[in-house]
Amino acid sequence: IAAHPDAIALYAMLARIYTADKRDQELVDILRTMIRIDPDASAHRFALSDALNRQKKPQEADAVIQTMIREKPDNEDLYLRAAQYYLDRNRRDAARTLLATGRKTIPACYDIHLALASILAAENKNDQAIDTLNQALAFDSSPSSKGVIQTKNALATLYMSMKDALKIVRLAF
Repeated sequence: IAAHPDAIALYAMLARIYTADKRDQELVDILRTMIRIDPDASAHRFALSDALNRQKKPQEADAVIQTMIREKPDNEDLYLRAAQYYLDRNRRDAARTLLATGRKTIPACYDIHLALASILAAENKNDQAIDTLNQALAFDSSPSSKGVIQTKNALATLYMSMKDALKIVRLAF
């Protein structure tokens, strides 16, 4: 690292060692350096958030994710990855809130609507999930567009879980 101070691969190797040795403060420092060198690599920020959570610093961990989203508010992939990050840590409320923000920021994004509807359906908020999916159907009038087909499939799946066959049939027409 002394000879190649911008070599991310070297920092990544050191980060793995610090992770294995449970040297969380050194890991946080290395990850912050990696973010400074390569600010566009979201993986470093997710790793930093994890390290801060292990140090029992949840507000700082969330701030890392929120800063990443704030820096690129029009990046739908970041919203989806951050929501999945929260879901993987059993933080459904944080994922739902993040996706709701993403829906407002990027209103015509099928994937954000589909992910949000999935969370709402898992919480038995079926009416809200249906409203979210119906909003997505308004993005494109072409019945054969990928987003429309995915959204109709999600609606059909939701209606099947609700045992509402009539609404499933209506989707087909």
